[in-house]
Amino acid sequence: MNCQYCHTNHRKFYCADCINEKLQKHEQEMSTCLVERDTVVTEANVFIKKATSIQTLLAEKNKRLQHLETIRETQKERSLSCITKKMHIQQLKNQIRDKRKLLEESLKRKSQFDGHHPDNNLVLKNWQRTHKMTVGTRRILVKETMSLFELKPGVIEEAESTSFLHEGKEDLYICGVTLPTRLIDVSKCPKEELNAPIGLVIHMLGLIVRYLGIKLPFEIIRRGIKPYIRAPNKQHVRKFPLFLEEDDKNFKKFIHGMSMLNYNIVYICHTQGVKIPSTDIANTLQCLMSICSAPKLGMQSHALYYQHLRDLECPIDYNQVLRATTLRFRCTSLIERSQALHEPNRSTNNELHDDFFKIRTTSVQNSINNGERILSESRDEEEFGLYVDSEEDDDDFDIKKSKGSEKQIANETWSLVEVAPFSAGHNGYEGDSLFQIGAASIMPGVMNMMESLSGSHTNQSFDRRKK
Repeated sequence: MNCQYCHTNHRKFYCADCINEKLQKHEQEMSTCLVERDTVVTEANVFIKKATSIQTLLAEKNKRLQHLETIRETQKERSLSCITKKMHIQQLKNQIRDKRKLLEESLKRKSQFDGHHPDNNLVLKNWQRTHKMTVGTRRILVKETMSLFELKPGVIEEAESTSFLHEGKEDLYICGVTLPTRLIDVSKCPKEELNAPIGLVIHMLGLIVRYLGIKLPFEIIRRGIKPYIRAPNKQHVRKFPLFLEEDDKNFKKFIHGMSMLNYNIVYICHTQGVKIPSTDIANTLQCLMSICSAPKLGMQSHALYYQHLRDLECPIDYNQVLRATTLRFRCTSLIERSQALHEPNRSTNNELHDDFFKIRTTSVQNSINNGERILSESRDEEEFGLYVDSEEDDDDFDIKKSKGSEKQIANETWSLVEVAPFSAGHNGYEGDSLFQIGAASIMPGVMNMMESLSGSHTNQSFDRRKK
């Protein structure tokens, strides 16, 4: 259309009429588009709703498929478990069937041996009666030994009473001599008065051990008239004297020997059911009296199968016995000698000689299985007193004298335990192995290895002195 002012087409839409006409046309087109848009949006919303429900259904479908897969796996596992349990049930049924057969056979054998029960009971009664008679005989022999050695108090002559029943530690006497329960200064008393009761105790203890059939942790031997004590391993552990020399040079070894002797006595007390207080383990005669007066004397033994002993276990440690024995004896002369050695010895330039304070130390090297273990005596000197000991480990005997003394010792150290079998085995050797195990745990630092014992000491050779 033409504008009414210009009447041309080049300037249209610049007039109000043109603009209004154009706007009306545009509004008509827009209204049509809006209607179409609303229709399309409505259709789209309907489609989206349908698609959402489809997605929900698909998710539910996948979830149910997973659940079905889980159920299938569970079913397979349960099927395998059922098969396994069925096999186990079948095995149990077979075992029950076999056990029923064995039970039936056992009942048949039992019915066959029912007639032998009276004989077994009779043998058991005879065995118990024999054991009771053996115990009674042992007690009689021990009492006779105590009476023979006149082991009794010095004031109250009652052989049945023990020193542990008295409030005061009264000294006991053996054949008229005694070992006091107080501190003993060996340098101030005659050596005969000290060696005599020790020798009597050794003799009496040897008889008691043979009567009771007890194997001792430490072996007592003799070199001529001199008693020694040592661990069962004769090749690697030296012997210790049970006597004092006139010059007291073997005092330190004497302390170790008395500790071993006291440990033997304490061990016998333990086997006979007597509990020794730790304060009385160094009272040799009192402990010996306790053995003779034990209520359960002779009940247990290494030599019998009935109520037998299979080891050498003892509740009291050897180091405890060693400390108590060390506190019981004192040597004033050696203490004064040691103090004299430590006095300052000065040279012209007022310097001390280095060699003046040197103390001889020896070491014993023992092999245990595949390893080595060294026992140094310097540790003993530091712990139990600085006593210079000049006695060598062994005397210088030739081979002929050693062989002759071996036969003599074999006769002197005969024991009922050596000829009787151990209860651990029928050949008597398994008990010896148990004896080794117990003995190896007794004295740490003194005995470092154990070898097999044959039960007889007749073919063992003495150690020769190592220079």
